[in-house]
Amino acid sequence: MPDLPFIKPDRPSPQQIAAWKRMSVEQKFELADQLRTSALRVHEAWLRKQEPELSDEMIRVRLREYLLHGAA
Repeated sequence: MPDLPFIKPDRPSPQQIAAWKRMSVEQKFELADQLRTSALRVHEAWLRKQEPELSDEMIRVRLREYLLHGAA
């Protein structure tokens, strides 16, 4: 495996910035929607693991709270 240059995790790489510049607005919105959906799925899985007794309806309520306030 080749040595990769150190990239700070809180900053995009130059290659990533170049890729974003090549994307259309529609592609950027699609990517943002995919990231949002993935984040919700991860948060849902975490909620189900942390509180297995929660009903599906309560999971939906908690996910809405997460979307509105960033924490639930």
